[in-house]
Amino acid sequence: MHAWRLVKGILPTRAALAKRVQLPDVRCVYCSNGVEDSLHLFKNCEALKAFWKHGSLNLQPGKHPTTLLDIWFWDMINALDGENLEYFLMALWVVWMERNNMVWKGSYFNIINMHAWATSFLNDYKKLHERQGRKARRAPIKWTCPPRGRLKINIDGSFCVETGSGGVGVVVRNYEGMCMATFARTVQYAESAIHMEAEALKAGLLIAIQQDWKEIEVESDCVNLVSALHVDGDDFSDIGRILDNYRRYVNAFNFFNFQHICCEANGVANRLALLARCGNLDEFCLEETPVIIQDVLYEDQCNLSYVARGSVG
Repeated sequence: MHAWRLVKGILPTRAALAKRVQLPDVRCVYCSNGVEDSLHLFKNCEALKAFWKHGSLNLQPGKHPTTLLDIWFWDMINALDGENLEYFLMALWVVWMERNNMVWKGSYFNIINMHAWATSFLNDYKKLHERQGRKARRAPIKWTCPPRGRLKINIDGSFCVETGSGGVGVVVRNYEGMCMATFARTVQYAESAIHMEAEALKAGLLIAIQQDWKEIEVESDCVNLVSALHVDGDDFSDIGRILDNYRRYVNAFNFFNFQHICCEANGVANRLALLARCGNLDEFCLEETPVIIQDVLYEDQCNLSYVARGSVG
């Protein structure tokens, strides 16, 4: 996080703060000579030459020809690897933390202590991640087919806070993973992310009712929507009316199940919703596959994991 703030130029150095408020002194706290901006503090400060030179990295950043901090940073990232890269990132953070101690606590910097600090924190970091690394990695979660006789409807909503625009996406597939229908619709005046998710659910159910599909499973990657549907009583939120309709719609089916899934198993609906929100897709296709989502459908078919639940019908 510190390195990201450094490259983005958003560290509150004295030079950066002086652009917003009046500061009596903008000199570097380490050398008291140059103006304390990020380039000087982390790369060109004469007082820190020994810190970079005598550390495990044996660097001389002041001799690097660039006058742009981000170029120097990325050159170091490309040149270093393994433990040296880890130590470099920790050293950058220690330079900043020691600077803060000098500003706010009136302390004096000591290069030997700075190296000891960097090494200690790096060792603590490695010990923590060594324990975490022993945990088995979770296998990727893929889309799965419904059992024979049922259809699976995946839904998703997309919402942009800045523009207030939204989109909904629906895809229906059978027990073989074949696409039975897709739906994408742009919503110019969306209210919230969960509003778009609820609209996608309504669209999926209405398609199933219109086509007289009696046994369906619905999947959404919005855990808030799944939770809202299991709450009894009146709902006066922006999706309350949609949820009331939902409870009536489900009576049209002989079998109905609605469950939460991970985003990685909802790629097709996600693509449809995003394209709809961006205004690139607004259509309903029955037993056809829009070209723009064929790659995501194909990826799901390549990773099919058939659920062994027997035949229903």
